[in-house]
Amino acid sequence: MSFVLKTNQAAYLLDPDNDSLVLKRKGKWSSVYLGYRVEDKLPVVIKKLHNPNEMQTQLRFQREALMGFNFDGVQHTLDAWKDESGYYIIKEFIDGTFIASTDAT
Repeated sequence: MSFVLKTNQAAYLLDPDNDSLVLKRKGKWSSVYLGYRVEDKLPVVIKKLHNPNEMQTQLRFQREALMGFNFDGVQHTLDAWKDESGYYIIKEFIDGTFIASTDAT
């Protein structure tokens, strides 16, 4: 079931039940999805952090959401949001190969 996540900056379409849009389901800290910014259909990565009431999750959110990397090939954080359902970090989508899927020999 898809839904729209509305933040102060934009609205994002998220469909966590569509397996083709799931980049990582139920990792240690988060689940990661491919979504879209509603206004211009820009593909984005939406990271939802688990256990929003735990202090570690709150610290991780602050650390990840506020990082201001500005390097080519490194995802930029576009938006960050907290609501009653949890913490969300929206990053730009960079199409390519996952580093974890490469064989570093």
